[in-house]
Amino acid sequence: MNDEKKNEEVKSDEVKPESDQNEGFTPEDFDKGPDTVGKAEEERQVGEPTIEDEESYNLDDIDINTPDFEPLPIGWYLCTITNVKWSTSKAGDPMMIIEFTVTDEKYPQFKGRRVSQFCLFKYNNNVNDPVAEMGRKRFRKSMVRAGINIDWKTFSPKSFVQRGEALGKQLRVRFGKGDPYENSEGQMAVSNNVKDCKSVGSGDAFLSDSP
Repeated sequence: MNDEKKNEEVKSDEVKPESDQNEGFTPEDFDKGPDTVGKAEEERQVGEPTIEDEESYNLDDIDINTPDFEPLPIGWYLCTITNVKWSTSKAGDPMMIIEFTVTDEKYPQFKGRRVSQFCLFKYNNNVNDPVAEMGRKRFRKSMVRAGINIDWKTFSPKSFVQRGEALGKQLRVRFGKGDPYENSEGQMAVSNNVKDCKSVGSGDAFLSDSP
């Protein structure tokens, strides 16, 4: 078996949606929908088992009733855009989903944590609804702060995702906490949401708080 196959990345769907359009939304309001995918969502192969993969593991002491992650402390974090999707909400409204991954060396305990920003382009199939206008504004703001040059007059979400030009871009993101909600297992949960973003060049002097 060659090293290339050993290092292939396993596809993961563990990212949980987090509301950031208004306080009335919860992660349960969103699903993947019929994604439009391109470079931002390339199909990844599952590697063949290695000797290490075939080891046994003790799962007996794991409490399955505890939440997967506690929310990140409210504050600013250096993040990298690791995924972008053009999808729909459960109501069928189109939206852009931006996945931010924490890469901040100041907080090694949180590195690798991911929070998604949901930017509705329509709400109740209405492009002029204030929620949709806010969603489009937040998407544009994130892209501008990340330093991505886009022709906004002829913006095509599908083409944008296929080009994958947002992937790997860094910016500073302020995470907040949403209202408690009941998840699909009937448990009360709290998730992070995206409150604001700034370019990396803004520096810590311009940030109002920190974790």
